Amino acid sequence: WLELAKTANKNALYLRSQLSEFNNFEILYPTQGNEVFVKMSNSSYNNIIKLNIIPNLWNQIDKDNLVVRFVTSFETTSSQIDEIIDRLKKYF
Repeated sequence: WLELAKTANKNALYLRSQLSEFNNFEILYPTQGNEVFVKMSNSSYNNIIKLNIIPNLWNQIDKDNLVVRFVTSFETTSSQIDEIIDRLKKYF
């Protein structure tokens, strides 16, 4: 299970590096496991949902901003992350 966890954590670091390239997103916390917490506007979140990307709505900061959580697993592939990033690039 340690190897599986290492893979999931590595995937989260890769996802974090890709998401950090977007001006619409702010990475909130260090990525120490397989979760990436991102601050974004409500409108950004709604647009992500329209792209069929479903991060977990973690918290509402204020009326305009949210915290969402992306979670990777040992089964997540870099090509799946790249596909998500490509979809985001078309919109943001």
